[in-house]
Amino acid sequence: MQDAVVIQEQQSIIGFLKIVPKTKNLYLGEIQIKNLYQNQGIGTKILQSVIEQNQFKYQSIWLQVLKGNPAIRLYQSLGFKIFAETKTHYKMQLI
Repeated sequence: MQDAVVIQEQQSIIGFLKIVPKTKNLYLGEIQIKNLYQNQGIGTKILQSVIEQNQFKYQSIWLQVLKGNPAIRLYQSLGFKIFAETKTHYKMQLI
């Protein structure tokens, strides 16, 4: 099962965050913010809110990100650490 957090400004959808809850883990599947709204702290606020609401419900919260994606710095600033990698992606877990 997947859930989504929809991010709106006035009546327009400006982004979303996919959440995939498992028994013990919460996977943050994808976050998208429209270009016009990036670098304004919106992604940070949404991620902080999701973390605050779920950090005690699950043993871990994790995500996957393309190597070289500038969002890696955001995830690290929120406490995510790389725990595994593939040829193209890092897997990061909230520590």
